[in-house]
Amino acid sequence: MGHRKTHAPKHGSLAYLPRKRAKRPVARIRYWPKVSVDVPRLLGFAGYKAGMTFVFTIEDRKRSPSFGKEVMRAATVIETPPMLICGIRTYTKTPYGLRNLTEAWMKDPPAELDRALVLPENFDTEQMLQKLEENPQNRAFVRFIPKTNPKKSSLYKKTPEIREIDRGRHHT
Repeated sequence: MGHRKTHAPKHGSLAYLPRKRAKRPVARIRYWPKVSVDVPRLLGFAGYKAGMTFVFTIEDRKRSPSFGKEVMRAATVIETPPMLICGIRTYTKTPYGLRNLTEAWMKDPPAELDRALVLPENFDTEQMLQKLEENPQNRAFVRFIPKTNPKKSSLYKKTPEIREIDRGRHHT
């Protein structure tokens, strides 16, 4: 059907190219914002699209023809399962980018964590924590490694999602 290239209109928008499915359903975060907070907080969470619905809202855009009227809009329902912090990873800054300095995992990890990754069998949590505490000037970034609990939600999956989430910085 080579003749359709010149004799037929385009199908769909060219704004989102290439038009194909994503390789993974989980987004890759390339940038964490710099946030100054009193207490360190996680800058992200895991959420799954549970469905779509609609909501009625009052239009607040002044130039809209339906300003001040009740309008119906589409809304996405996101389910956020509970998360458990399983590890801490520290990075040091080098001329070539970030380098993993050390990481510490929880003492008794849950059984479903084995579905997602293989932890080293002979890791010593106390030794890892001591290594985290020494040389605080070398630590440039500290990130948490949480896992989701999909069994405690209405998801049909058993494998937890494991992500690395940055935390907000203390302001000094």
